[in-house]
Amino acid sequence: MVTFVYKTSEKMRRYPIGLQSFKEIITGGYVYVDKTALIHQLVSAGKYYFLSRPRRVSTLQTLYEGRKDLFEGLYIADKWDFSQTNPVVVIYFNAFTLRGNDLDAVLQNAMREQAKAQGIELTTDFVGGNFKAGILFQELIQKLHAKTGRKVVVLIDEYDKAIVDYLEELETAEANRNTLKSFYGILKPADEHLELVLLTGVSKFAKVSVFSDLNNLRDISLDEDYSNIVGFTQAELETDFAPEIKALAARNNRTESEFLAEIKHWYNGYSWGGLDTVYNPFSLLNFFAGKGSFRNFWFSTGTPTWLVKELQDKKMYDVEGIQSDETILSNFDYYHINPSTLLFQTGYLTIKHYDTKRQLYTLGYPNEEVRVSF
Repeated sequence: MVTFVYKTSEKMRRYPIGLQSFKEIITGGYVYVDKTALIHQLVSAGKYYFLSRPRRVSTLQTLYEGRKDLFEGLYIADKWDFSQTNPVVVIYFNAFTLRGNDLDAVLQNAMREQAKAQGIELTTDFVGGNFKAGILFQELIQKLHAKTGRKVVVLIDEYDKAIVDYLEELETAEANRNTLKSFYGILKPADEHLELVLLTGVSKFAKVSVFSDLNNLRDISLDEDYSNIVGFTQAELETDFAPEIKALAARNNRTESEFLAEIKHWYNGYSWGGLDTVYNPFSLLNFFAGKGSFRNFWFSTGTPTWLVKELQDKKMYDVEGIQSDETILSNFDYYHINPSTLLFQTGYLTIKHYDTKRQLYTLGYPNEEVRVSF
């Protein structure tokens, strides 16, 4: 289901390319594909989650803040008690200036800013020692619970950015990993103060990882129940973008079926363990905004230099048909990078088939957009 909310006099189809704020998307009249059924399922089924895919968390933030007006017409509108709100701590690592700054100091400042915004005074007095941000994080959670009488929701987006951005500087990557391990480690002992915890990112790190002190996370990255939580399904494309499909097919002298087949060839194909494949939202929205021009949108943003170098070093030229088990796909060791893990977690490869007997995944290019970019 898609909801179009137009707050302006111009009844135009607007696409939320690059927007992260759920509130801005809804109040700005942008196209919004309703994923709140899956969100409702997620928050009803557990408490601690990890999702190894890019996932903006502002919808969850707005939900727990009780903004009923923004969910009008969506699946969850009549299934959620908007009168019961929770304090929310949201950490967007993409908003931080990490290079040239000490990560722990950056996180300390972020905790103080969140505390100030929510009327909380952090009083911890440090006497030496490292990893002080985690102590402030714990104090913030405890005081928010005490102030409101409601448990705290913690949402962390791009949890791994401080590591992934430094894969060519392993000393810094390791230092940042240690900082994050301490920072996230306070969540488990803070359990009595927490309502929900969700961490999202590109990678899941292995061995002595950032999560070794937070070992109660449920990893839903390859859970078929949540395989469509990121990306547009075929049904969502055909229903929610029907006006665009009809108009662009006619403009290109094609039937709608022919046009849909070409869109699927270019932008569909992503799978994370489910039976259905999904479309890359960034590419699909750019495609419609560009009036149906079949181009490479996702990779035009630039392939990371460390990824290119790693693939060249490992002579990864033909990757179609690689086989991997779940352990390899789910764990990222930056000292000994496995090509399958690297390509899968960065979106160059996706699951094409799963052999239940051998418990092996066969990987391949998701679509033409990725194939021509590799």
